[in-house]
Amino acid sequence: MAILRGDKDAAERLKTLEAGGEALTATAVTAYELLKGARMSARAEQNTSKVVALSRRLEVLPVGEREAELASSIYAKHAPKGKMMGEFDVLIAAVAKENSEALLTRDEAFRGVEGLKTLRW
Repeated sequence: MAILRGDKDAAERLKTLEAGGEALTATAVTAYELLKGARMSARAEQNTSKVVALSRRLEVLPVGEREAELASSIYAKHAPKGKMMGEFDVLIAAVAKENSEALLTRDEAFRGVEGLKTLRW
């Protein structure tokens, strides 16, 4: 989202990852969130085109049975502690973890998920 908003740090991090030959992925949940936001924005057509262009540079990882099971486990572990992230974030964390992907984020809530690799941008 930050890239679409013109955040220079986020754009620079993306360029660095691409230049390093990193395989770039996103979750289907992330793709949905980005497309939803773009379509609901004041510049829906322009923003949707940007999201679609960005998505074409990424492999979109699905949410399947294994990811759903892992997400429920993450939720069950964190909810009683009162340190719960949003439902979509739980799914995003599960997809990243299941696929052994590092999650590029500024959201500190993801750092509490055991075994999830995170990268700060």
